Amino acid sequence: MSGTTHREWNWSEGLITALAVGGFLVILGVVFGLTPGIPQKIILFFTDLTGAPYPSASSQFVYLHLQILLNTLMFMVQHQISLLE
Repeated sequence: MSGTTHREWNWSEGLITALAVGGFLVILGVVFGLTPGIPQKIILFFTDLTGAPYPSASSQFVYLHLQILLNTLMFMVQHQISLLE
């Protein structure tokens, strides 16, 4: 057999996936809504993260990109929290 096999798409698989993703988002929303002070805890978590240079030829490159990533995440979290208030 040298041909490729094509699997027919079943609509129920998409429905199950949508239900699973939706259920996860509902659970995430309930946890976020019922946990007191979670926005401040998220900000505290990301502010405590620090970058450390990795000993390699491109260590400054990795360190710089880690700092940019952390700063971007902090901005996004603070922006989302300001929208909630």
